[in-house]
Amino acid sequence: MALFYIIQQLSSLLILLKLRKFYALVSLSFFVIIFLFKPDTFDMVMYPEMIRSLHNHEFLFGKVINFISLFLNDERKIITVFQIFLLCVASLMLLFFQESKDKLLILAVILSSVAVMVSVHNNLRQGIASIIILIGIFSYLAGYKKTAIILLISSQGFHRSAIFFIQIIFFASIIFSNLYKRFSSFDNLKRMKMVYVLAFGLSSILFFVIINFISFLDYFTFGETLFVNYVRDFEYAQFRTPVLLKNSLLLFLIITTEFFLKFKSINYRLDLLRFLRILFVVTCLFLSLIGNFSEVSNRILFMYYTIEMGIMCILVSEKFYNTVIVILFGYAFAFNVLNIVGGI
Repeated sequence: MALFYIIQQLSSLLILLKLRKFYALVSLSFFVIIFLFKPDTFDMVMYPEMIRSLHNHEFLFGKVINFISLFLNDERKIITVFQIFLLCVASLMLLFFQESKDKLLILAVILSSVAVMVSVHNNLRQGIASIIILIGIFSYLAGYKKTAIILLISSQGFHRSAIFFIQIIFFASIIFSNLYKRFSSFDNLKRMKMVYVLAFGLSSILFFVIINFISFLDYFTFGETLFVNYVRDFEYAQFRTPVLLKNSLLLFLIITTEFFLKFKSINYRLDLLRFLRILFVVTCLFLSLIGNFSEVSNRILFMYYTIEMGIMCILVSEKFYNTVIVILFGYAFAFNVLNIVGGI
């Protein structure tokens, strides 16, 4: 299955040949094949067991599972329906690109992204929560503020980490918005350079906040807090790419895509997501320097991939096809996806 995913991403070269719809169909076909025939690995093995202990999990996750259970008895089929539900939620991103002539390509980009692949084939709960947060961000930027608030609140019902990311994005976006207005008198190149500086500065602050917060919890609970012990857990460590290497490669991918964008400001919506992407990956890079925080870094990276999915959607709608191809090529070597979908 991993080979199918690699070919799916590398075939994005068809976009250069102006065969965008054909590539989209090819990509979607590979997605369907992987979805139907991929064996259960890692967390997916445990999800059917979770159905028997929903009281230990988030409210909305439990409610959706209970609703599906009204029609199905087989636990694995219930999870399959939830996977389809997750894909439907992710596809709602198309609502923000109704005027685009590349809606099929945007759908293909969404479903082939690392965010969706890891979500639907492994991290169902955090995956759907992160995607709902992204839709909430887009809703807010589109002027649907009440909808955005409802979505952001509901994301917490699928995964407890949602409130952590919502707070980071909320405060970071306020700072970004205020300074972005001040940068409006700058040319596009200088404005984006200031965004880079801001992202790096806030990443440093966020890094210190995270390690001190967790150390604070650990100290006052005498090392017995389940949360602290969990985030320090090296679950699946033998299967994972070293987190420092992973973050370094992702930073290289960011620099490459920024190069293709000529390091220039494009528009507020895209620049905000570019800023958040840099913020998350640089924070993860700092955290990866401390061995005990590898799991924290991996969890934050999930939001990075989700933000990047939103960036690709905008890039397609704005016709920055070359930059999209660069990201998709990078995804061909996404070790986390390759491990999850199965060996070559």
